[in-house]
Amino acid sequence: MLGTDAVVRGALEAGVSVATGYPGTPASEIGDRFHELADAVGLSVEYSVNEKVALEVAFGASLAGARAITSMKHLGLVYAGDPLSTIPYVGVEGGLVIASAGDPGCGTSPNEQDQRLLAPMLFLPTLDPSGPQEALDFTRLAFELSETSRLPVLLRLTTPICHTGAPVTVGRLPDSSARVAEFRRDPARFVPIPPNARAMRLEIDDRLRAAGECIARSGIDQESGVGTKGVIATGHAAALARTLLGGRETQVRLLTLGAVYPWPAARVERFLEQVESVLVVEELAPFVEESLIVTARESGFTGRIFGKRSGDLPAPFAYTLEIVGEAIDRYLAGGAGVNPRGGAPRRSTPPAASDASSLCAARPAVLCSSCPHRASYVAVRAVFGDDALYCSDIGCYTLGYGPPLDAADTLLSMGSSITQAAGLVRATGKTALAFIGDSTFLHSGMPALLNVVTHEVPMIVVILDNSVTAMTGLQPSTAARTETAVPTDLEAIVRALGVSALEIVDPSDLSETMAALERLGTREGVRVLLARSPCVRLPEPRRELEQQAPFVIDEKRCRACARAPFARDCGGASTRGFSFELATARLRASTTGGNEHDRPAPCTFACPLDLCVQGYCGLFAAERYGQAFSPVREGTPLPSVCGTVCHRPCEDACPAPGGPVPIMDIKQAAVTAAREAGDATLTSGLAGSDAPPVAVVGAGPAGLCAAADLASAGARVVLFDRREQPGGLLAHGIPPYRLDREHLAADLRDLFALGVEFRGGRSLGQDLSLAELFREGFRAVILALGASRSVPIELPGLPTGGVATALEFLARAWNGDAVEIPDRVVVLGGGSAAMDAARTAIRKGASRVLVVCPEAAGEIPADPGEVEDALDEGIEIRSNATIVGVRAAGDRISEACIGAARVVHDPPGGLRVETRDGPQESVPVDLLVTAVGQSVDLDFLHGVPELALVDGLVRVDPVTGQTSLRGVFAAGDLVPGHRRVVTAMASGRRAARGALAHLLEEHGWSAPRPVPGSITDPGEQPLGGTERIAPPPRETPAPQPPRRTRRRAGSDLRAEARRCMHCGDCALCRACVDLVGCPSIALRDGRPFIDAESCTACGLCAQVCPAGAIRQEILV
Repeated sequence: MLGTDAVVRGALEAGVSVATGYPGTPASEIGDRFHELADAVGLSVEYSVNEKVALEVAFGASLAGARAITSMKHLGLVYAGDPLSTIPYVGVEGGLVIASAGDPGCGTSPNEQDQRLLAPMLFLPTLDPSGPQEALDFTRLAFELSETSRLPVLLRLTTPICHTGAPVTVGRLPDSSARVAEFRRDPARFVPIPPNARAMRLEIDDRLRAAGECIARSGIDQESGVGTKGVIATGHAAALARTLLGGRETQVRLLTLGAVYPWPAARVERFLEQVESVLVVEELAPFVEESLIVTARESGFTGRIFGKRSGDLPAPFAYTLEIVGEAIDRYLAGGAGVNPRGGAPRRSTPPAASDASSLCAARPAVLCSSCPHRASYVAVRAVFGDDALYCSDIGCYTLGYGPPLDAADTLLSMGSSITQAAGLVRATGKTALAFIGDSTFLHSGMPALLNVVTHEVPMIVVILDNSVTAMTGLQPSTAARTETAVPTDLEAIVRALGVSALEIVDPSDLSETMAALERLGTREGVRVLLARSPCVRLPEPRRELEQQAPFVIDEKRCRACARAPFARDCGGASTRGFSFELATARLRASTTGGNEHDRPAPCTFACPLDLCVQGYCGLFAAERYGQAFSPVREGTPLPSVCGTVCHRPCEDACPAPGGPVPIMDIKQAAVTAAREAGDATLTSGLAGSDAPPVAVVGAGPAGLCAAADLASAGARVVLFDRREQPGGLLAHGIPPYRLDREHLAADLRDLFALGVEFRGGRSLGQDLSLAELFREGFRAVILALGASRSVPIELPGLPTGGVATALEFLARAWNGDAVEIPDRVVVLGGGSAAMDAARTAIRKGASRVLVVCPEAAGEIPADPGEVEDALDEGIEIRSNATIVGVRAAGDRISEACIGAARVVHDPPGGLRVETRDGPQESVPVDLLVTAVGQSVDLDFLHGVPELALVDGLVRVDPVTGQTSLRGVFAAGDLVPGHRRVVTAMASGRRAARGALAHLLEEHGWSAPRPVPGSITDPGEQPLGGTERIAPPPRETPAPQPPRRTRRRAGSDLRAEARRCMHCGDCALCRACVDLVGCPSIALRDGRPFIDAESCTACGLCAQVCPAGAIRQEILV
């Protein structure tokens, strides 16, 4: 018989009439067994709303003369402390037994308090059984002891006593029909107002003496052995001592104390007279040991006393045969012990108590498969993430602690989640959520909720209503309907306590639960989410799930990269934080009706470099700042450039609600973090001796990217440029306030570390020709010349003085020499070069800068962020205008005449400026900067008539960059396409891949290292004939507010990264493993796998899966 069953049997043999309690391991089975037997034995049984109520109900029955027992764990005994401290004053009529089970070792509890310490403070006779037989006998005795002393009796149990099974000799059950209870009014006895209470207190000492005499008559203290070394033991430790001392009866005299309060001083004194020393063996507090020391001093005992105070036994945790055995062996071998006459105890570290980690279970407890609490946690974390604070409570939902759910930052006691969250909100001002179960809410959460409502604490309470007290054994909750009870209306209670913001959801519907949480997040004050779904261990839900087919994973969709068809898989490693961001972004999007699976994501599709935008946004949101650099580096050898001067087509395509995510800012922050950590270098790609040489002409963005990709693949690369330093427009055209020269230098250092050779001062068409390059042995040539010529303007009477092109002006302004800028500057044009020139003029001292452009205000070709920054800096912008005439003073311009104009679109794609009638304005000007476009110097083509052109540019294959000449490829401004830095970079990478394919086909050379993925313009066909699939159109495009060039870094930028919707499928996803934490899902060979045998078909994993790769099997 288990110890808990023995307690029940003992109570029944004693004629108990009423049994109450609150479930709490290890005492839960006492109440369970009473419930099972109630009808058969005619017993009144209840699971009370909390331990205080349970004790009060039992005491009420006792006042009527009925024998009553209440059961609870050690924590509940303290919770019932209010009535418990007064009941001994009032006194009992029928016997009242409190069966309180402690938990040495914190097996199922947050602490391991020793209930015996309450005995002398509250005048509680306390019995301490050592096994199931004594549990039965002592329970039966406890009723007699209680009625003799008119005091409640504490039956102190522990986990080993409760859960140990042993043969038990039972007694007879009394005739239940003989039980008669009647309450007799006696206010002076039963109403402890102060005058009565003082009289009651004077009776307690006599009652304690009566209790002591009853205990002495009972003979529950047992002595064995004849040795002169003594051992006093109690409780479970006594059972261990008896086992270990078997066969040593001639050496050791053992006294087992069945009652520890009132302290049996006379019995102990007789024992001390027969021994020379004593070892005290007891779990937890040195309760018996300290009482013994007092008795020893008073009786004149001069021997040594060993135990916890001497350091021979540990105070923490449950005892084992090994711990007690080592202490007994040391004791019998001799030791110092404690001198009861004085002297400090030894402070040595007890054996097996110094390393609590050794006591941890190998496998942590987890929520059951299909547990509705798991869905609630996933929804909450998806909405509030790591920025909120999560306070947990006592129940199976405490298992939200730790990864992957991470929904427990604090835990204290029943109902404390609400009050702790309130304290955290008051102290930090952060968002805090309190999780509390239905039983716990009714136990202790209602006063806490009323308190935070009264004080208007802005927080969210999540009541997890699963209709049962699950963790302690599926005891019925007072919130659930049973055969004999009407369910408590939690909604009505919450509203009655003053909460108006209440949402009720079924947590298995993740989208609705998240939508409800988001609605609550916008409200003020105390808000409550009532997540209602029955525990899956209850019969009806269990039957329903057992009829469902398990879920399976579609291997083709699972961890499929949307860019893989273009050979663009980033090859990164899975991280839990990234999986969280990926899955929760999809879940958040589902609540707003957006984001079906785009392959690839719109941002990646719009990016000329095919960067995995969601990859670095997700890693950045997960605070993996260094790792967030990897997807950027994978897509470009010039990450700093890409992070600062990109025209941000990804943001134009971003469908995030509330406007686009600041993708470029996140990208640059990731690059900065990687550079600061020293993790931003490219993989070494030094060429082998047999590597074919490839010439790249032009060291601007296109040529640099082509050279880097070729070198990374193992080719021998020589980079030519007409300037002495590489960089092209990046180094000589873009102002350093937009592209930091140190950042550019870092990119170039990494690039040339790959083994690229640079030869400056070589200009194609002058001291370098295609024929010469092939004669030198180059097997392929990539032409990557930039648009270095400014398009001239035609204005009658335009002087030469006081007029400069944007490229000339920027080169002079930022070449390091002192440049004098006149006061009044007019810039003609609306592109990035125009804005750069205008903002440079302001920085260099101009007092007035005016930009004149023919485009309408909302159509200016420069980045909207650049335009906004220019306006913020005091620059005037005159749109729908152009310069129609000028006046000169000598050879210098002095005045410009501005007239109305517009841009006319001529098919197929041509543009022209058309002046319009209307008033004109003359403005004084000291410097006119023209920025109406750049063109490529094609003079080198005079000697190459075979090179085909289209619209004045070199015609190339849109996939390979191959020109009409075999082995010659072109990229950058030299080829048709948008003239943007990033599109030039993409075309350089495309030409590099084409050149590598040419080396394989024409020369049989295969790159020893992986070749970069194909780079194509949107809508084009990548290598290998794989179709580039555009994302599906969206019915309602998200609004696009104006963008700025920079946002703040840090937490604000991380919050922006969390807005990423992760529209594309991703090979790094492990959401089902990293978020759900279901025991049916594990990794097999690095991939998620669902165990069909244990899957209970709740479908949570399918809702969480961002790729839609989890589906339910079809039963045939």
